[in-house]
Amino acid sequence: MLASSDRPISGSEMLEALAAGGRAVAELNAQGKPARVCLVPDGLWVEGRQKGALIHGRELRTMAPYQRAQRIREIASSF
Repeated sequence: MLASSDRPISGSEMLEALAAGGRAVAELNAQGKPARVCLVPDGLWVEGRQKGALIHGRELRTMAPYQRAQRIREIASSF
């Protein structure tokens, strides 16, 4: 049996993460800051103007929706 920290992110958790990501990307794009969030096997890939970064599924699972959106904004704005 897997420890809770080792279990893969569930489908519903991933959908919540994508919804938070979509809201954050819409806000950034409205501000003229290009951003994109992609679902990848390990979590969410966030791209800003020049670079991208992975938010791993284990990390996503422990975050509240507002924390996910904040992390996406941080990644997309830091480049």
